[in-house]
Amino acid sequence: MMNPRSALFSALCIVALSSLAGCAEAVTGNPSPPFVLEPEKKPAELFGYHPDYTRNIPGFDSENRPYIRSRSTHIHETEFIHTLRDGEWVERDLIGPLKEAYPDFRETVYAGGLVEPRVTFDDEDRSYTFVVIRLEDGSRPHLLLYSTDYWKTVSMVELPANTRPVEHRAGHNELPGPPFLMVRERYDDHPDRWARLHNLYVLQPYWDGDEIVVPEPVMVSDMLVALGQHSGGSPFAATLNGKTHFFWAEVTGEEDAEESPTFGATYDHDTGEVSEPVFVAPNRPANNSHNMPGVVFDSEGYLHVVTGAHHGQSFYYSRSLEANTIDAGWTDPVPVLADGWIAVSGEERGGQTYVSLVCDPDDTLHLVFRHWRTGIEDYPHLADAERDQFAGLAYQRKRKGEDWSEETLLVVPERAIYSIFNQRLAVDRTGRLYLSFSYLDRTLREISNEHRFYSRMVLVSPDGGESWMPAETRHFE
Repeated sequence: MMNPRSALFSALCIVALSSLAGCAEAVTGNPSPPFVLEPEKKPAELFGYHPDYTRNIPGFDSENRPYIRSRSTHIHETEFIHTLRDGEWVERDLIGPLKEAYPDFRETVYAGGLVEPRVTFDDEDRSYTFVVIRLEDGSRPHLLLYSTDYWKTVSMVELPANTRPVEHRAGHNELPGPPFLMVRERYDDHPDRWARLHNLYVLQPYWDGDEIVVPEPVMVSDMLVALGQHSGGSPFAATLNGKTHFFWAEVTGEEDAEESPTFGATYDHDTGEVSEPVFVAPNRPANNSHNMPGVVFDSEGYLHVVTGAHHGQSFYYSRSLEANTIDAGWTDPVPVLADGWIAVSGEERGGQTYVSLVCDPDDTLHLVFRHWRTGIEDYPHLADAERDQFAGLAYQRKRKGEDWSEETLLVVPERAIYSIFNQRLAVDRTGRLYLSFSYLDRTLREISNEHRFYSRMVLVSPDGGESWMPAETRHFE
């Protein structure tokens, strides 16, 4: 028997596919991957990309209407939420409510995307977004903004410092209330360049009548390596039937270790207690803050985890052996992309960094990541590079019961030097995929330390990753 969520997916898919069929001619006329960025050229010039919406990652309400938080090139700025009504994009103001609540409001902090910028809807269609603000005295309240009327009005509640929201709708998880939160507390440095030592705490806010209650955080580990969200943006937690399973990467205490552990634990919503940690899979290289995992549920309640990687290494993939539990064992971790790049270690690996993971209604896993590649001769604007390598944005998928596909190159950088895309991946309630990205390399970074989100775009795939195109308003309808 089809569960209610699957039934909703199926019904919406019929509507969506019928709508898309009517505009197939327009879709065919769009550029297709790889989307080649070029120096001093904007997406409008390269791809005819002139969106009416603000270019960021969308979230969707129960009617599949999009909500996108604004951003510019600036790392700190956000001002409103864009949502679609009767074919027109309308703005829901965020700054006004913040100034009303905090008369000494100065600015938002890292709100352009270095910290999670999504708008997330729970199962009751209440919605949330996370911001840090700076006041005139220099203090930085961490806030969960929320709305029960589709952002016509905005309320807010303060959170502990260094809090991050770590769950959103990325598969078949439930969201009974506010998103699950993690808190990092740095207490020491570490000899490795990309590692610090942190305490990890978790907390689950909940509704009490018309107000949100923020409970005391529960300590989980004193070996957390990081909670980075600037790129990848995958959920670190997934909730089903009153249990939230959450995952994190730790620093290893072993000398000369080549990998670190990724652990999981379970938060019980009835008791507020956290289970003992369980090892899930390795992440490589050891002690690296880039190695943030991603987790999703499939329609049968099995957990799927992809661990992060850096320095030319490969992601690892593992699935729980039983539904909705982390304690019954996991499949042996396997590389998502095993070869094609010579890692810093000298071994042949996948060259993957920054996990962007979702699971669609058909239980296909979709994955986007920064991918180190060779082959600059294929792209004339890279031909003068000193080395035959560049960092592209790539895609893989894993259909139910199948292995991971070969990678597909989605975006080619402006220059064959260090590049980053700050990408995030979303799936709507019909299964359409949306990929938000921007571009930054060392040359652009030298221009400004505060402007990092260049060439902002949103791509859409209406057919499960088969094709990708610049998203137009009609793709959100």
